[in-house]
Amino acid sequence: MRAGLMTKHPAAAAVLILASLVSSCLPGDPPAPAASAPPPDPWAVHLERARGLAAGLSLETACAQLIMSGISGRGVLDQSSRLLLSDLPAGAVILFGFNIPPEARDLKPAIDQAQEIARTAGAGIPLFIAVDHEGGEVFRFREGVTRLPSARALGDAGPEAVSRAGSAAGRELKPLGINLNLAPVAEAWDARNGGFLGTRAFSADPETAGVLAASFLTAQQAEGIAAAAKHSPGNGAGDPHKVAPVVPASLEEIAGFYDPPFRRVVGAGVAAVMVSHAVFPALDPDAPASLSPAVIGRLKEGLGFRGIVLTDDLAMKALSGEGGAGAAAVAAVSAGADMVMASGGRVAREAYRALLEAARSGALPAERVRDAAARILAQKIRFGILGDLE
Repeated sequence: MRAGLMTKHPAAAAVLILASLVSSCLPGDPPAPAASAPPPDPWAVHLERARGLAAGLSLETACAQLIMSGISGRGVLDQSSRLLLSDLPAGAVILFGFNIPPEARDLKPAIDQAQEIARTAGAGIPLFIAVDHEGGEVFRFREGVTRLPSARALGDAGPEAVSRAGSAAGRELKPLGINLNLAPVAEAWDARNGGFLGTRAFSADPETAGVLAASFLTAQQAEGIAAAAKHSPGNGAGDPHKVAPVVPASLEEIAGFYDPPFRRVVGAGVAAVMVSHAVFPALDPDAPASLSPAVIGRLKEGLGFRGIVLTDDLAMKALSGEGGAGAAAVAAVSAGADMVMASGGRVAREAYRALLEAARSGALPAERVRDAAARILAQKIRFGILGDLE
């Protein structure tokens, strides 16, 4: 179904898509026979190679890998974006609706050009090209990509529909040159966050939300598109684009409501987890989650996550009291984040300069920078983005 149909007849299109997703489901494959010995851990293999590559990067290139930058221009890489990627060969670029031409396939030449500039300036390392493609109201395209139903509608339809939606997202994004989808939303919704999340969450039950998010990302990643589950550990009623949300949940509530969805997506092998800007006083009364060693440590050590910890956008007003994008970037990486989102070129440059200055001075240990870069490179290896770079 073309995206234009959704904009003309959204209700009818959602029903048709849901019917297609459910009716096309096939019985599951039979279980594989038990292996005599466990296979090698692919995460460990990728990370070992990535650590070797990260050790050989200049500090400038390693710091650049930690940036997810926005660009300008619609369907073309304009002069300011070409200069940005030449000066700052970022680890990732995020696309918004204003970047995407009316017909989605016309985006590919600009992505190819961005990749070529980044490889030339950044030791041959390609970009993650990211987009928010959740379905429902979070949709960046006009024509050429299916507008999936919202997570709430998919959740009501059941796990088979969710899995089919994840497969469709992967199949349609990959030919465009997009290799990272900032979806699905893993957190469950309730009275505390429902005003912000709306229909973007699969379920009000945390275990169900986690199972369905895992179904979506597993199907998508099987198509070769990395997934970033969001927004760990959760959000509050406030919109972080406008305010700093505070979630007054107890440790028991965090363990029972906020942790289970992310435990599920981590167990399913999600490539990245986006951390929110919400403050959880029970975990850290002084810092938002994205800048908190306690919160990020809970994700990495507590839930065993070995992929990329990505912050939500540093340009959001939730971080307006944190000393600017540069200070926030250094605080986030120091706390354990591996990549920081900086939606505009100015914000990306500010974050990069601050990270590089802190790494050169020792305020941000070079070992932390290279560890973060290795986690990013490991996922680029895993999804075939890095190619034969040695």
